[in-house]
Amino acid sequence: MQQTTNSIVMVRPSNFWFNEESAETNRFQNNTMPLEESQQKALKEFDWFKNILESHWVDVIIVQDSEIPVKPDAIFPNNRISTYNDGKVVLHPMKNTNRSLERSNDVIGELTSKYWYIVSEILSLTHHEEKGKALEWTGSLLLDRVNKVAYVALSPRSDEKVLDQYCDIVWYEKIQFNAINPLVKDWDDKRIYHTNVMYRRWFCSNLFR
Repeated sequence: MQQTTNSIVMVRPSNFWFNEESAETNRFQNNTMPLEESQQKALKEFDWFKNILESHWVDVIIVQDSEIPVKPDAIFPNNRISTYNDGKVVLHPMKNTNRSLERSNDVIGELTSKYWYIVSEILSLTHHEEKGKALEWTGSLLLDRVNKVAYVALSPRSDEKVLDQYCDIVWYEKIQFNAINPLVKDWDDKRIYHTNVMYRRWFCSNLFR
């Protein structure tokens, strides 16, 4: 199972809700319910999914999100942190300020102190945030871990220069392209914000034709 893992980290939400900042580049979001209802539904789905995973022998490590600062997308640690078999950890730059705040919840500290995760090196790309550049790991990247290839749809959340630096430090080859959302007509930047969103929509539309 070189392409995947049998152990995952899940962040249990404290304030899951519509994220106004990230909605600027994510047209799939919609503000249809109050925070309290959204949070309760998220907790219910979180616990349900955790139980499903564990029933299929997946080792689930749970980290509780902190109440302050408020981080509506904290349940997505896969965008801000990446880990590798050799113990390397990469910290990724985020497009939106309230997503950068997610690093205040020290997932790596939890893994090393409570679960004996061995970190050999921490590499940070977060300085790119100062120039408004981002590379939101498994949102931005689809990785072929066996052949060490990173597939990337360039967008405001997936910057080409940050991608080059990432590929240099993890020794991956890049295959980059542009993907446009044809349904968006009133938006200056029509590029699909995350590569994995494009893949899921294409896969499902073809699977159920």
